[in-house]
Amino acid sequence: MNSNLPNGYSLQGKYRVISPKMNRIVFWGSILLWIPFGWLFLHMNSLIRPEFDGFEFIRRLTFESSYIVRTQVLGIALIAILLYGFIHEVVHGIFFRVFSHRRPNFGFKINPYTTLALGAFISRNQAIMAALSPLLIITLLGLIIWPFVPVTALPIVLLILSVNIASSICDLIQSGWLLHYSTNVMYGFDGRDSVVHGPIDIENK
Repeated sequence: MNSNLPNGYSLQGKYRVISPKMNRIVFWGSILLWIPFGWLFLHMNSLIRPEFDGFEFIRRLTFESSYIVRTQVLGIALIAILLYGFIHEVVHGIFFRVFSHRRPNFGFKINPYTTLALGAFISRNQAIMAALSPLLIITLLGLIIWPFVPVTALPIVLLILSVNIASSICDLIQSGWLLHYSTNVMYGFDGRDSVVHGPIDIENK
């Protein structure tokens, strides 16, 4: 297996990306983040697009709409979230590809995920950029189109904006873990864990 790891670098730490425990943390953490950010975006929408009352939309959908209408809306929301999840991982993959010059690995285990190719390593700062790229890019695009999309598309825009922040909890945790290490470490994936390699005499921050 070819590797771009510099000579004299050794393993400094591991982070389990895909595990039952991490899946539970991501699931419950995402829900806890989604509720307040969904509430925040609904309030922001009253200033940006006052012609759409998001709270009234939810109230009518919950208490006044028929079962068929609720099922259709929930189905559309689910499809939008699934498409978002795919796009989220593609953004990770693009940055991994640009930084490592190797094709990343895509997979699915409860949630879709993207990892560096085995043997590929990138710098700590590049790894943080790749981890946070979907959060920053998708949020920015959502904020740009928010004032201009048709009213009928606003529920999807608000949903994706809140889900994007909520589902980035794993990326935020991993970025925080990487910040524990010096800037000259190299980040990679060993097939099970995210790994950090650095000079033998490295001192963690």
